[in-house]
Amino acid sequence: MRRSLVPPLVRPGRRRDTRDGSPLDPWATAAAMAVVVVAVGVAAAAGCAGAGGLRVDPADDGATATASVASAGHAIRGIPKGTVFTPYTAETGGFQVAVPQGWQHTERANYASFADRLDFVTVQWAKAAAAPTVDSVEKVEIPALKEHASVFTLQSVERVERPAGAGVEIDYLQGGGPDVVTGRTAVDSVQRYLFFHEGVLVTLTLAGPKGADDSRSWRTVTDSLFWLR
Repeated sequence: MRRSLVPPLVRPGRRRDTRDGSPLDPWATAAAMAVVVVAVGVAAAAGCAGAGGLRVDPADDGATATASVASAGHAIRGIPKGTVFTPYTAETGGFQVAVPQGWQHTERANYASFADRLDFVTVQWAKAAAAPTVDSVEKVEIPALKEHASVFTLQSVERVERPAGAGVEIDYLQGGGPDVVTGRTAVDSVQRYLFFHEGVLVTLTLAGPKGADDSRSWRTVTDSLFWLR
């Protein structure tokens, strides 16, 4: 299914920063700063690939870490309602998706991430032989996530329908490194979506602090996905 994505009214965003990061989803802890970052799971080695060859465990990605420095008394909050979403086009994947404008952007082959303090959106795409199913995700993707995440609590796996077509949604909690202020382990609420179209598997991973209500923003992202061919 193809539909047009109409860019919303644009307001000034924060500095867009594209640096030499990792192609892995960020459970990013910057080694130089030792700061806590929200993680989105991807694998450390190609041999640990999950469904569709996508990597699934925590990785050190300093390119996004500076956007997520922990601070004393940081209140858990959702993404602001006034956030503007702007189209991101992946020509090699043949799709487009809306992401929050002004978030720190890291991009590598078949991968892009967008980060703002404690929230992340990552997009990955890879060739795949068939569309994922709830059964295939439970057998392949989830065991890989469990194996490579420091903390992993599965909440649900279900088939979903979006304008781009049918997909599989995984909801889970994932933990990261210790907060540099409190020493406590941070916990993310993560939504991971897998969509398939003409031999391409697209995985959208959306993460924010446990307790924050980001559901409206995450739905905006997943509803915006459409195929260019």
